[in-house]
Amino acid sequence: MIRIDELYDNTFWPWMQEHIPGTRMFYCDPPGHTSVNNLFNRGEDFVVESDYIFLHDQEPVDIDLYKTLFDDVIIRNNDIQPNPESWQEKAKGGIVVSEKGEYVDKLINAYGWRLYHYFWHGWAALDWYRGYDRTFLIKHAADRNPTKTFMSPNRIVGGKRDHRVLFLYEVFKRGLQGNHISAPRTCPVEQTDITHIASKYQDRIPDIARVLSTEELPITFANEDTQKMSSCWLDNFEAAADSMFYVPTETVYFGKRLHLTEKTFKPIALNAIYTCSTST
Repeated sequence: MIRIDELYDNTFWPWMQEHIPGTRMFYCDPPGHTSVNNLFNRGEDFVVESDYIFLHDQEPVDIDLYKTLFDDVIIRNNDIQPNPESWQEKAKGGIVVSEKGEYVDKLINAYGWRLYHYFWHGWAALDWYRGYDRTFLIKHAADRNPTKTFMSPNRIVGGKRDHRVLFLYEVFKRGLQGNHISAPRTCPVEQTDITHIASKYQDRIPDIARVLSTEELPITFANEDTQKMSSCWLDNFEAAADSMFYVPTETVYFGKRLHLTEKTFKPIALNAIYTCSTST
């Protein structure tokens, strides 16, 4: 199993050199970063380059949010001269993404890139969740006696993640906050109060800001001072064992798109830990 941070150099680049020589490879490093300062490329000095492929497979596709990055990919490849024999196929470059849907279609139409798919988050989950030695925590399903209906971690609520604010409103409105939940008062990335985010939905949900403002936030899991960025490793074992269901609030929700991340695979991995039989 190749580690996710070695994937570009040790898997994709050797394959491209052998099968599509003359093609540059662009990617962001470390994985998950989308600044132009994190944009790197691999190329060849002794081969005439006539094409490029950009692996944008860490983050959800958002043409507005990452416009600077996408534009920089174009700028860095302005020197490429298309192969005269196949210019119609090789002049535009290609992009690799981890999702499908209307947001991808919008991106392709705007930049004219050829589209390829690769399930980056599936590979990431295999890497991040493999090799965890937690056998001492394994419990047979018959030995479990959960006291909570569900658990749900929520950290970033700003930006494109309004769906988490709406979810938390429903939780508090329905009196379900006694379950294993984490929820911030202030978005840790944008430093925006959750009630300010909720005010955007005031016309449709008149009491949303009031409900969220009266709740004692932040809420954390046991032994946490604040919501942790921990979707890339397994944790909160006791909360998982004490819950009947795990409710992940994915990175994206709105729009017609198919996009799954490690957040969906984490509860699957935790469920396997807590329901696996220890008999041989």
